Amino acid sequence: AAYCQVFNIILTDGEKDPRAKPAAHWHVSKTMDLVRDEFWPELLRILPEKYIVKIDNVRLKVYLRSPNGRSIISCKSADKPANLRGRGIRSLSGDEVAFWRMSIWDNVLRPMLGDSRGKALLCSSHKTGWFSSLHKQAKEGKAGPDWAAFMATIYDNPHFPPEEIERRRNLMAGINAR
Repeated sequence: AAYCQVFNIILTDGEKDPRAKPAAHWHVSKTMDLVRDEFWPELLRILPEKYIVKIDNVRLKVYLRSPNGRSIISCKSADKPANLRGRGIRSLSGDEVAFWRMSIWDNVLRPMLGDSRGKALLCSSHKTGWFSSLHKQAKEGKAGPDWAAFMATIYDNPHFPPEEIERRRNLMAGINAR
């Protein structure tokens, strides 16, 4: 569902001026393996073919043209911060953000969204640290009017079989009992 929201932003926020560079939208995961194994196949599966102009499987980029303009989705990794620096981006989806260094968000990615007033969707499994503090501030309304926080558990996932949840619960109970 989160990916659908990101794709909606991308398809409605393209660059309309044919002389300008296409609008840049980034997906940043904790590692490039996560990008290649999880996000990239899902991106190619879910994007409407009628908007795809070109797919670059080497650089992990998709070039799009929608009625709202031209866009490029680029997949990046947070494990090499130097590769994240560059021009402004229109939107960002971040995966496993709690496992990024705080400086990647504060000093690199957030400023890149600033000039375009871009949007970010930051997702992560739980880990105590800077991201959990940010999530708490957003949930309490202290991060600013443009912030919102949401939380879902494995029980909220309609694609996760209930019998697998029970199997994992039993396995963890055995481990915790030791």
